[in-house]
Amino acid sequence: MKTANTTVSGQTENLVVPVAPPASRGSGSRLPAVINRNPSGVLLSIAFQNNMIPAKTINENRGFSPRQVTLVSTSLQQAMAQARIFTASGFRILRRRALRNLGFVYSVFSTPKGMTSMEAKNRLQKQLPELKVDVNHRYRLQGASSSPRLYAAKVLGWQNEQTICRKQVRIGLIDTGVDTDHPALQKAHITRLTVIPAGYPLAPLDHGTGVAALMLGHSADGYYRGVLQLASMVAVSSFIKHPGQQIETTAEWLAQALDLLAGKQVRVINMSLGGDRDQLLERAIQAVHKQGIVVVAAAGNGGAGATPVYPAAYSGVIAVTAVDARLHIFRKANQGAYVEFAAPGVDVWSARAVKGGKYYSGTSFSAPFATAVVARILQGRVLSIQEVREQLRSRVRDLGAPGRDPVYGYGLIQFPPGCAS
Repeated sequence: MKTANTTVSGQTENLVVPVAPPASRGSGSRLPAVINRNPSGVLLSIAFQNNMIPAKTINENRGFSPRQVTLVSTSLQQAMAQARIFTASGFRILRRRALRNLGFVYSVFSTPKGMTSMEAKNRLQKQLPELKVDVNHRYRLQGASSSPRLYAAKVLGWQNEQTICRKQVRIGLIDTGVDTDHPALQKAHITRLTVIPAGYPLAPLDHGTGVAALMLGHSADGYYRGVLQLASMVAVSSFIKHPGQQIETTAEWLAQALDLLAGKQVRVINMSLGGDRDQLLERAIQAVHKQGIVVVAAAGNGGAGATPVYPAAYSGVIAVTAVDARLHIFRKANQGAYVEFAAPGVDVWSARAVKGGKYYSGTSFSAPFATAVVARILQGRVLSIQEVREQLRSRVRDLGAPGRDPVYGYGLIQFPPGCAS
């Protein structure tokens, strides 16, 4: 067994660490790895046996980017030192970015030939638990089109005069792109940004346009009436769509989007999307919370027995489920202890890209109503995230079992009366 070559001052010691019992050749060998540390315990390199399964036999889960792992570092200096360890161990660095507004650095590496993303993550986490390593998870939108109903404003306790409330806060949106040329959004105050590199096929604009119009939409005929028409929004395009594939984004792009929004002084961020738990995304959410920015997310559309969806299930994130006009739960909504509030999200009318509109269903479309209520609560005030939660709980309409429950959370969210919080 040999170790990777690394030039480092000082003596080193080789520690042979068993990874797992050997498996059959057909599924790849699980043989020991060699870890090099100096006498002070500082990690220098890690070497795996090079008799993995051939790369052509790897079948990666579509829940994350194939043959990629992410690494979270506290500083650029630490990231560079850790990159030397990774590259000496057969990994290749693809990208590195300092998220200056969030206060950390992430790197993306390709795995050694023949090693899957999950295999690399599991081995690294087992042998080097001090490193923040994960696969580059993919996230999907949490909504779909459906049939007509008009009811949302009424059940939220929203009043017509609230469309022109002054001193409205800046809202962040992480979604597909937004069609600001749509008649419903031509007068809206929306700044558009993107984290998608050149050359990637951008996702259609329907989802982001629909979400934005629920908050900021306006038309002379009253057909589109957002609940916060005078608010400003910074919308970050974060999704792609390859031909014949789902619309999706990655933890890497979501972290970049959160960093951008933190630098734009938004007070609340809407994330109508969901996927698996991810260390890079979790670190970014934590950094946003430290700045007092509220994050609202869709609870998910996997059904009652589905596993929790992230970012909604992260601590501190406000998870929103969807109800219909009769206040019945959306039949595809996730359920669980992380669900905190309910809002209209079944057959809600909103804009679609280019022109016209359609009816949408999903927790993607309940989240923006909760985001709007949070923005109203923050209007002209400085409140902690916990104080915002207390304000929300003080106004809910209890649904389902008394008190908080895994279906409706605390209950149906309600707008504060008038324009004064």
